[in-house]
Amino acid sequence: MAFARGKYGVEYTPAFQASVPEKDFHEVKKVIKPNAAEALKWYRTAAEQGHVEAQYRLGEIYKDGRGVAKDDTEAVRWIRKAAEQGHVDAQYRLGEMYKDGRGVTKDDTEAARWIRKAAEKGQVDAQYRLGEMYNGGRGVSMAHVEAVKWFNKAAEQGLVQAQYKLGLMYRDGVGVANNVEDAEKWFRKAAEQGYADAQYCLGEMYHDGRGVSKDDAEVVKWYCAAAEQGHVEAQFKLGALYEARTKTFRLCKYLSGKLKGYYAEMFKWFRMAAEQGHVEAQYRLAEMYHDGRGVKKDSKEMIEWLRKAAEQGCVEAQFRLGEELMEENGKSLGGKRLLYSYLSGSMKSDAEAVRWFRNAAEQGHVGAQCKLGWMYSEERCKIHASDPCALRDIAEAAKWVRRAAEQGFANAQYKLGLMYRDGQGVVKDEIESARWFCKAAEQGLALAQLFMGRRYRDGRGVAHNDTEAVKWFRKAAAQGNVQAQYNVGFMYHVGRGVAQDYTEAIKWYRKAAEQGNAQAQNGLGILYEEGRGVVRNEAKAIKWYRKAAEQGNEAAKKVCVRKGIAYTSPLKS
Repeated sequence: MAFARGKYGVEYTPAFQASVPEKDFHEVKKVIKPNAAEALKWYRTAAEQGHVEAQYRLGEIYKDGRGVAKDDTEAVRWIRKAAEQGHVDAQYRLGEMYKDGRGVTKDDTEAARWIRKAAEKGQVDAQYRLGEMYNGGRGVSMAHVEAVKWFNKAAEQGLVQAQYKLGLMYRDGVGVANNVEDAEKWFRKAAEQGYADAQYCLGEMYHDGRGVSKDDAEVVKWYCAAAEQGHVEAQFKLGALYEARTKTFRLCKYLSGKLKGYYAEMFKWFRMAAEQGHVEAQYRLAEMYHDGRGVKKDSKEMIEWLRKAAEQGCVEAQFRLGEELMEENGKSLGGKRLLYSYLSGSMKSDAEAVRWFRNAAEQGHVGAQCKLGWMYSEERCKIHASDPCALRDIAEAAKWVRRAAEQGFANAQYKLGLMYRDGQGVVKDEIESARWFCKAAEQGLALAQLFMGRRYRDGRGVAHNDTEAVKWFRKAAAQGNVQAQYNVGFMYHVGRGVAQDYTEAIKWYRKAAEQGNAQAQNGLGILYEEGRGVVRNEAKAIKWYRKAAEQGNEAAKKVCVRKGIAYTSPLKS
């Protein structure tokens, strides 16, 4: 009689079922109930008489521990007996036991030998496994062509994993000529059997238009199929797709309903991916909580997801988390810093912000490098005496500012220029100061342009050159820098670096004066009093002298005293 195994050690084999009429088979099932102990007893009896199927099944029982204690050594003993008699499933199983080191010493070469025996007889799992071994060079020399051959054999038998792997090989041109049409064919076969990785890859092909025409509906269809099975990258990509759609519709008030739906989908899929640990999804989810897109604004949730992403090494999340912590620490209550426990009880402190800035800075984030330099220079690292960051460290500040400056970050270049000017954390060096100011100025930073103008005007770190001074003052002035506007006016007033032109002087003084610059207000008073570039007007001269004097401009105050002009003295802080 054919031997059988059921749910817990006994089942009715195809051979047995085929040997009796269907009606009789159902009668037998009523009489012979699944019984692990009985199955073990009769399998052993038959196995000891050399019955190959019984030997294989007895080995499987010991391997899985069904009705008996797990015993990999005993499992290998019986499976080997069946394998040596040519039992194809036993040959495959013995190869797997050698591959995993279960019941035998791990031996990839021996694993490949037994798996090949089964594969050559058409055992589909063995064919797939042999393809994997050739693909990775495990137990055999790496040979991608051989891998394709065995994947193809298994795929033709409908094995979904092999179909997927074959799709990858054709897509990437590994072991076979690149062929996106064949890749699409095999991905589709696996996808239609519900294989999530293949569904995701098929969605990618529709997204990129590789092997198929671009089709957004198909992209969403296949991503959804994979995402609903928990495929984390598909979940993230769906979130990103809906995010892209929100950007398209955001400016159209008539589509607000659709936009709301897109935000909901975007949040749903990012959240799913984030909960599975997808770092980019965690960061995007934090942004949604920050902006209130698709969800109510929630700073606690934002911090939580930023922290999760930061702890996985997301540089932008580390930087943002440092910023958020620093911003929280900037809040005060009754003039005192407000510190409070958050999440796991850790104190929100500048020291923690420094830690996250440092993590990001060490990975090259220029914003973090600049922030870290600022915090060290401003003593924001001081929390308590035992804190490793407790002391203001200008040298450390200079180190991080330099790193950001060397990556081309204009604000850091400007800051480094200041540090060389003042000898903060570096040896005072006017030439180096001018060099870094120039780098920042050339990137359009108005403050650096102002400082370069001063450098050329005063001959500090560069050769004195009034023409260059005016050039840089004018660049900063055009960006609205008030002090630069005054300086341009002054250079026209006295004729330095440009031909003397009182009309131009009036124009630039006025721009700065109307924004409250006391020097420019005094300059306007002088020109109105003297009637240079404008019709002489004593009343307007007095008006501007008074404004300048009320801001504490000493030259204007002297004029007011001399002319008897009343003005309100500036309040002392």
